[in-house]
Amino acid sequence: MVTSELVPAHPAKRLLAFIIDLSILAIVGSFLRNAFLIVGLPQSILQVFSFAPIGWLYYVFFTAEYGQTLGKKVVGIRVVSVDGADLNWIQVILRETIGKILSTIALLLGFVWIFIDKDNRAWHDKIAGTSVIDQHESVK
Repeated sequence: MVTSELVPAHPAKRLLAFIIDLSILAIVGSFLRNAFLIVGLPQSILQVFSFAPIGWLYYVFFTAEYGQTLGKKVVGIRVVSVDGADLNWIQVILRETIGKILSTIALLLGFVWIFIDKDNRAWHDKIAGTSVIDQHESVK
């Protein structure tokens, strides 16, 4: 449960952050793909640097190092432990790997759960012991 000092991020803010992050990843992915094609790298190399691994690295790196992706930073939300502490690498990898896979394979129900849960926590938040908070309204 999120403490009273931590205000859960509104689902609309989480969605907007996701859209911003996807846009950033699409631009980076397009740039890399075109750069690889220009220099004539084989198709197998393009697959190694596909959207999924780049996206995973993006989410893991920014969430572990800063507690927020660029999209989350723009909308003013942050991922923290349920007690408000900064995340550790195990939580981030658990959240961004196993948690998001489970949230996705169940027909995206794990993401929809944000609208059902009183603390706006998705399945991947529950699995990793994290919460996405509104950093402008929360008091640590």
